[in-house]
Amino acid sequence: MRYYNETSKKSFYHLIIRVPEFTLNQTEFAFDDSHKEYLENLLFHLESIYLFEMVSYCIMSTHVHLVLARDNEAHNNLSLKETAERFQIYYGLKKTPDARSAKVRKFRIRLNNVSEFMRDYQRRFTFWYNKSFEGGRKGSLWHPRFKSVCLGSRRALVECMKYVELNPVRAKMVTHPSLYAYCSYHHICKDNQRGAYLKEMIIKNIRHLAEDSETNSDDKQVFKWYTNDLEVLAYFVAENKNIKSVDPYVKAHFLSNCKLWSHLKIIEGKYALCGIGHGKINPRTVEFEKSDGSCQQIPLCDLEF
Repeated sequence: MRYYNETSKKSFYHLIIRVPEFTLNQTEFAFDDSHKEYLENLLFHLESIYLFEMVSYCIMSTHVHLVLARDNEAHNNLSLKETAERFQIYYGLKKTPDARSAKVRKFRIRLNNVSEFMRDYQRRFTFWYNKSFEGGRKGSLWHPRFKSVCLGSRRALVECMKYVELNPVRAKMVTHPSLYAYCSYHHICKDNQRGAYLKEMIIKNIRHLAEDSETNSDDKQVFKWYTNDLEVLAYFVAENKNIKSVDPYVKAHFLSNCKLWSHLKIIEGKYALCGIGHGKINPRTVEFEKSDGSCQQIPLCDLEF
């Protein structure tokens, strides 16, 4: 059963790119703060040229998580004049090319292609990264392909965003996502220009998937659909004494490295998440570690909250 509107003009994706765990002489993590900063700035630069909307992201030491919104008809609504201007910025040209040319028309289609965007992001960073080392570095950096998971409902979108933001918390790098400089929630909490833009995109795209009965919800309420659990989980991780426990479903999906968010083709669901594709991960099952160190899988329907 599909819970989302299949005629929607928008598609939502969780995109993941990853490098081998140890990259620098097989002894150090691939990215330090300067690398993460470049990845972050490059991400926003390309997003300003391509036709996607950044919803959330997190840049870690060996991998990057992105949640993007794609208007399926955006390239058809982009004028040739504006396409030519983006073409000029993209290629660093002194003059704007003829907007009627075949290369500009072809470029317009490219601007709404997720694979082109990800290839561009990976290749540009690799070129800079290899040159940043004394004597240079050669060869590929990323695993050959990026992972792409379609988020087919509001619940899937919002829960995936929370999972992305909690990456540095799960890695025990920080106790709250606002303290990690290279994720979207950090900028939102800083209330800077980048954060204001991200907050606007979050509200806009969550609202896009809202039900008819929720269309009158104000922006503050819509934003809380995303932030409330995020704040609670962060405080729980920080061992806040006012929060004694978190239910197993939430703990398993957000505070553990959950394959659900990377091993399926489509995730959807209005009340409980379900997924299709690849056939190996059943998101209705949660794996728990027992006291003796072994693992036990329990169907969500059998859990007692």
